Amino acid sequence: MIRRNLKICRRWMNGKAKRWYRRLNLPLTLSSKDIFMKYILNNKFLWAIAIANVFLFISFVTALSTGTATGLTGLFGYLLGSASAGYVMGKLVDLFGWDGGFLCADCFLLLRFLALLPSLYSINLMRRNNV
Repeated sequence: MIRRNLKICRRWMNGKAKRWYRRLNLPLTLSSKDIFMKYILNNKFLWAIAIANVFLFISFVTALSTGTATGLTGLFGYLLGSASAGYVMGKLVDLFGWDGGFLCADCFLLLRFLALLPSLYSINLMRRNNV
C-alpha cells in the first residue's frame, strides 16, 4: 500500500508538478546576483539616499566620529534591544508562564500599532491633499 502511494506521488511530482511550476514561470530561488541587479542596482531611491549620506558624513564630521557613532548605535541597539528583550521575556515567562509572555508581546504589538496610527493618518491626509 505504501509503495503504491509513493509511486502515485512520484508520478505526480514528475508530471503535473513540473508542468504547474513551468506554467507559473517563476524562479524557485533568486541568486544574490539576481537580487542585486533587480532590486538594488536599479533602485533610484536607494542610490539617492546612499549618495546623500556620503556627502553629509564627509562634509560635516570626521571619519572617526562617524565610526564612533555607528559603533555606539550598534552597541546600544544590542544592549537595549535583543539582550534586554531576552532577559525581560525570560522573566515574564518564569513569572506568568508562556500565556503571560505572549500576552505581554501582544500588548506591545498593539502599542506599536497605536503609535503608528498618527503617521498613517498624516500620510492619508497628504495623499488627499496631493502634497
